[in-house]
Amino acid sequence: MGRRILYGIDNDGRSTIDENEWTEVLRLQHWYNSEFDWSTGRLAFKRYLLFPNTRDFEGLDIPMAELIQQRLEVLRREGSSELRAVARLEAEGLLTVKWGGILDSCLASGFTRVANNEWNAYLVCEFLLKCSRTLRHASITVRDEGGFVRCGTIWMEDGRVIVERRSTAEQLIATRRIFAVVDREQYARHEGLKNQIAGFRELNREEKSAILHDWNWLGYGESRSRDPEGGCDLNLKVRGFEFRSKER
Repeated sequence: MGRRILYGIDNDGRSTIDENEWTEVLRLQHWYNSEFDWSTGRLAFKRYLLFPNTRDFEGLDIPMAELIQQRLEVLRREGSSELRAVARLEAEGLLTVKWGGILDSCLASGFTRVANNEWNAYLVCEFLLKCSRTLRHASITVRDEGGFVRCGTIWMEDGRVIVERRSTAEQLIATRRIFAVVDREQYARHEGLKNQIAGFRELNREEKSAILHDWNWLGYGESRSRDPEGGCDLNLKVRGFEFRSKER
């Protein structure tokens, strides 16, 4: 599977999420997903995952999904917020809810599969940086399985980037290079991640070599270009860089 960027807000008692602020995050997420091309995966920051309780509601006259949607619409008309409506359906037994999204012990979480598309990696982190300014009382943990976030894991708070104190991190902060610089044009016609290549066995050695020239097609290594001149530099949009001890 291709490389991911994972993100979450830990449910550790330090962070809180205001519902109005979260609504703005969802609007921003929808805009990013609609405005830009995504070669492998899209943004998926969520506060919960829903699983319809089909076992206890067999033999209905309407599909389970339609019943849930109708019930949600009724609750919204009655003035329930999104979270209260979902909690009500959970209490009624219509849904099983995994609160906090895909990652455990979170208030909200998600991941985006970017593989070797560094422009998509840039967009994910730019979106999360903006989210950190909107969610005023939350710390967003960001972990890149590849090389766009050069120290691997960071935290975003109010537009600032926080890293664990290490010698390599100190050098990256000193040079303002926590994020790799990306040439957007390199990814203008970027193909999505492919797990299979039709007719590969029948190709000769030169044809196979031409297809497999990019060893980093899953995206776990360094980006294809190292800080190109005039590239998109997310470091310039960060309000400040700070260090954090591991114990925090």
